[in-house]
Amino acid sequence: MDKQKIRVGFYIDGFNAYHRIKSYHERCGRNYRWLDYRKFVRQFVRDGQELSEVCFFTAYYQLWDGGRKSRHEAYIRALRKRGVRVVSGYFSKKSGGVEEKQTDVNIALAMVLDAMDDKYDRCWLLSSDNDFAPVLQAVREKFGKEAGLMIPPVVPAPPHDREASVRSDALKAAATKDSATGLPLLIRARFAQHFAGCSLPRVMEDAQETIVMPEQYETF
Repeated sequence: MDKQKIRVGFYIDGFNAYHRIKSYHERCGRNYRWLDYRKFVRQFVRDGQELSEVCFFTAYYQLWDGGRKSRHEAYIRALRKRGVRVVSGYFSKKSGGVEEKQTDVNIALAMVLDAMDDKYDRCWLLSSDNDFAPVLQAVREKFGKEAGLMIPPVVPAPPHDREASVRSDALKAAATKDSATGLPLLIRARFAQHFAGCSLPRVMEDAQETIVMPEQYETF
Protein backbone atom coordinates (compact mmCIF):
# COMPACT_ATOMS: atom_id res chain seq x y z
CA MET A 1 0.00 0.00 0.00
CA ASP A 2 1.27 3.47 -0.90
CA LYS A 3 2.49 5.63 1.91
CA GLN A 4 0.01 8.41 2.71
CA LYS A 5 1.11 11.75 1.32
CA ILE A 6 1.87 14.73 3.55
CA ARG A 7 -0.83 17.38 3.14
CA VAL A 8 0.64 20.86 2.75
CA GLY A 9 -1.24 24.14 3.24
CA PHE A 10 -0.10 27.68 2.39
CA TYR A 11 -1.25 30.82 4.19
CA ILE A 12 -0.40 34.06 2.37
CA ASP A 13 -0.27 37.49 3.98
CA GLY A 14 -1.52 39.32 0.88
CA PHE A 15 -0.51 42.89 1.62
CA ASN A 16 2.83 41.88 3.10
CA ALA A 17 3.66 40.17 -0.19
CA TYR A 18 2.02 42.89 -2.30
CA HIS A 19 4.25 45.66 -0.99
CA ARG A 20 7.36 43.61 -1.82
CA ILE A 21 6.01 42.92 -5.33
CA LYS A 22 5.15 46.60 -5.84
CA SER A 23 8.59 47.70 -4.66
CA TYR A 24 10.23 45.22 -7.03
CA HIS A 25 8.16 46.56 -9.93
CA GLU A 26 9.15 50.14 -9.15
CA ARG A 27 12.83 49.29 -8.89
CA CYS A 28 13.28 46.57 -11.50
CA GLY A 29 10.39 46.98 -13.96
CA ARG A 30 9.00 43.47 -13.59
CA ASN A 31 5.37 43.29 -12.43
CA TYR A 32 4.02 40.26 -10.54
CA ARG A 33 0.78 41.79 -9.24
CA TRP A 34 -1.30 39.36 -11.38
CA LEU A 35 0.34 36.42 -9.61
CA ASP A 36 -1.27 32.98 -9.59
CA TYR A 37 -0.57 31.99 -6.00
CA ARG A 38 -1.77 28.43 -6.50
CA LYS A 39 0.75 27.93 -9.30
CA PHE A 40 3.41 29.80 -7.32
CA VAL A 41 3.17 27.57 -4.23
CA ARG A 42 2.98 24.29 -6.17
CA GLN A 43 6.71 24.52 -6.88
CA PHE A 44 7.34 24.11 -3.14
CA VAL A 45 5.29 20.90 -2.85
CA ARG A 46 7.75 18.01 -2.90
CA ASP A 47 7.52 14.32 -3.76
CA GLY A 48 5.45 12.52 -1.17
CA GLN A 49 3.40 15.66 -0.51
CA GLU A 50 0.09 17.00 -1.83
CA LEU A 51 -1.29 20.52 -1.91
CA SER A 52 -4.26 21.03 0.40
CA GLU A 53 -5.19 24.59 1.34
CA VAL A 54 -4.06 27.77 -0.44
CA CYS A 55 -5.38 30.72 1.59
CA PHE A 56 -4.91 34.36 0.64
CA PHE A 57 -5.64 37.10 3.18
CA THR A 58 -6.41 40.63 2.08
CA ALA A 59 -8.61 43.63 2.86
CA TYR A 60 -10.85 46.03 0.96
CA TYR A 61 -10.85 49.77 1.36
CA GLN A 62 -14.22 51.11 0.25
CA LEU A 63 -12.86 54.62 -0.41
CA TRP A 64 -10.26 53.52 -2.95
CA ASP A 65 -10.71 55.24 -6.29
CA GLY A 66 -12.78 53.23 -8.76
CA GLY A 67 -9.83 51.95 -10.77
CA ARG A 68 -7.81 50.66 -7.85
CA LYS A 69 -10.85 49.04 -6.22
CA SER A 70 -11.99 47.35 -9.44
CA ARG A 71 -8.47 46.00 -10.11
CA HIS A 72 -8.30 44.54 -6.63
CA GLU A 73 -11.75 42.98 -6.97
CA ALA A 74 -10.85 41.47 -10.36
CA TYR A 75 -7.70 39.94 -8.88
CA ILE A 76 -9.62 38.41 -5.98
CA ARG A 77 -12.19 36.90 -8.35
CA ALA A 78 -9.38 35.48 -10.48
CA LEU A 79 -7.70 33.88 -7.46
CA ARG A 80 -10.99 32.30 -6.39
CA LYS A 81 -11.42 30.82 -9.87
CA ARG A 82 -8.03 29.18 -9.38
CA GLY A 83 -9.27 27.51 -6.20
CA VAL A 84 -7.59 29.90 -3.74
CA ARG A 85 -9.50 30.48 -0.51
CA VAL A 86 -9.70 34.26 -0.04
CA VAL A 87 -10.37 35.76 3.40
CA SER A 88 -11.06 39.49 3.55
CA GLY A 89 -10.58 42.05 6.31
CA TYR A 90 -11.16 45.77 6.05
CA PHE A 91 -9.54 49.18 6.46
CA SER A 92 -10.43 51.75 9.10
CA LYS A 93 -9.56 55.41 9.28
CA LYS A 94 -6.87 56.58 11.66
CA SER A 95 -5.00 59.83 12.18
CA GLY A 96 -3.08 60.59 9.01
CA GLY A 97 -4.49 57.76 6.91
CA VAL A 98 -6.03 54.31 7.08
CA GLU A 99 -5.11 51.06 8.79
CA GLU A 100 -5.63 47.49 7.63
CA LYS A 101 -7.72 45.55 10.14
CA GLN A 102 -8.45 41.89 10.88
CA THR A 103 -5.93 40.37 8.46
CA ASP A 104 -3.51 39.20 11.16
CA VAL A 105 -6.37 37.76 13.21
CA ASN A 106 -7.85 36.05 10.14
CA ILE A 107 -4.52 34.41 9.32
CA ALA A 108 -4.01 33.22 12.89
CA LEU A 109 -7.55 31.85 13.15
CA ALA A 110 -7.34 30.04 9.82
CA MET A 111 -4.03 28.38 10.63
CA VAL A 112 -5.18 27.27 14.08
CA LEU A 113 -8.70 26.18 13.08
CA ASP A 114 -7.41 24.28 10.05
CA ALA A 115 -4.92 22.53 12.34
CA MET A 116 -7.75 21.64 14.72
CA ASP A 117 -9.80 20.30 11.79
CA ASP A 118 -6.77 18.32 10.56
CA LYS A 119 -6.73 19.95 7.12
CA TYR A 120 -2.95 19.80 6.78
CA ASP A 121 0.14 18.05 8.10
CA ARG A 122 2.52 20.90 7.25
CA CYS A 123 1.69 24.57 6.80
CA TRP A 124 3.74 27.35 5.25
CA LEU A 125 3.18 30.96 6.24
CA LEU A 126 4.17 33.55 3.63
CA SER A 127 4.84 36.67 5.68
CA SER A 128 7.64 38.58 7.38
CA ASP A 129 5.41 39.83 10.21
CA ASN A 130 6.99 38.85 13.53
CA ASP A 131 3.58 38.85 15.24
CA PHE A 132 2.89 35.42 13.76
CA ALA A 133 5.62 33.67 15.76
CA PRO A 134 3.17 32.52 18.50
CA VAL A 135 0.85 31.13 15.81
CA LEU A 136 3.58 28.93 14.36
CA GLN A 137 4.44 27.78 17.88
CA ALA A 138 0.82 26.89 18.65
CA VAL A 139 0.39 24.95 15.43
CA ARG A 140 3.58 23.04 16.15
CA GLU A 141 3.28 22.46 19.89
CA LYS A 142 -0.47 22.16 20.46
CA PHE A 143 -1.50 20.31 17.30
CA GLY A 144 1.63 18.43 16.29
CA LYS A 145 1.76 20.01 12.83
CA GLU A 146 4.89 21.08 10.98
CA ALA A 147 5.05 24.85 10.55
CA GLY A 148 7.32 26.44 7.96
CA LEU A 149 8.06 30.04 7.06
CA MET A 150 8.26 31.46 3.54
CA ILE A 151 9.77 34.95 3.54
CA PRO A 152 8.54 37.22 0.72
CA PRO A 153 11.45 38.36 -1.42
CA VAL A 154 13.08 41.68 -0.61
CA VAL A 155 14.33 44.08 -3.27
CA PRO A 156 18.09 44.58 -2.71
CA ALA A 157 19.64 47.74 -1.35
CA PRO A 158 17.16 49.72 0.81
CA PRO A 159 18.47 50.34 4.36
CA HIS A 160 15.43 48.84 6.06
CA ASP A 161 16.06 45.37 4.60
CA ARG A 162 18.56 44.44 7.29
CA GLU A 163 16.17 45.60 9.99
CA ALA A 164 13.36 43.52 8.49
CA SER A 165 15.62 40.49 8.45
CA VAL A 166 16.42 40.93 12.14
CA ARG A 167 12.75 41.27 13.00
CA SER A 168 12.01 37.92 11.32
CA ASP A 169 14.36 36.02 13.67
CA ALA A 170 11.53 35.16 16.07
CA LEU A 171 9.48 33.84 13.16
CA LYS A 172 12.35 31.64 12.00
CA ALA A 173 12.85 30.29 15.50
CA ALA A 174 9.13 29.46 15.80
CA ALA A 175 9.15 27.28 12.70
CA THR A 176 9.49 23.51 12.94
CA LYS A 177 13.10 22.32 13.04
CA ASP A 178 14.15 20.14 10.14
CA SER A 179 15.10 16.69 11.43
CA ALA A 180 18.14 16.47 9.16
CA THR A 181 19.68 19.93 9.67
CA GLY A 182 18.21 21.12 12.95
CA LEU A 183 17.33 24.42 11.25
CA PRO A 184 13.84 25.93 10.95
CA LEU A 185 11.81 25.02 7.86
CA LEU A 186 12.48 28.12 5.80
CA ILE A 187 11.95 29.15 2.17
CA ARG A 188 13.43 32.35 0.83
CA ALA A 189 11.34 33.11 -2.22
CA ARG A 190 13.16 34.80 -5.12
CA PHE A 191 11.51 36.97 -7.75
CA ALA A 192 13.54 35.74 -10.70
CA GLN A 193 13.57 32.10 -9.62
CA HIS A 194 10.11 31.48 -8.19
CA PHE A 195 7.76 34.17 -9.53
CA ALA A 196 8.60 33.99 -13.23
CA GLY A 197 6.00 32.07 -15.22
CA CYS A 198 3.43 32.15 -12.42
CA SER A 199 1.07 34.82 -13.72
CA LEU A 200 -2.66 34.23 -14.04
CA PRO A 201 -4.03 34.05 -17.60
CA ARG A 202 -4.67 37.45 -19.17
CA VAL A 203 -8.29 36.42 -19.76
CA MET A 204 -10.24 34.03 -17.52
CA GLU A 205 -13.68 33.12 -18.81
CA ASP A 206 -16.43 30.75 -17.79
CA ALA A 207 -20.24 30.63 -18.03
CA GLN A 208 -20.61 33.20 -15.24
CA GLU A 209 -18.11 35.92 -16.12
CA THR A 210 -15.02 37.07 -17.96
CA ILE A 211 -12.06 38.47 -16.02
CA VAL A 212 -9.45 40.47 -17.92
CA MET A 213 -6.07 41.34 -16.48
CA PRO A 214 -5.86 45.13 -15.86
CA GLU A 215 -3.35 46.90 -18.08
CA GLN A 216 -1.60 48.18 -14.92
CA TYR A 217 -0.62 44.56 -14.18
CA GLU A 218 1.29 44.08 -17.42
CA THR A 219 4.50 42.17 -16.80
CA PHE A 220 6.73 44.96 -18.15
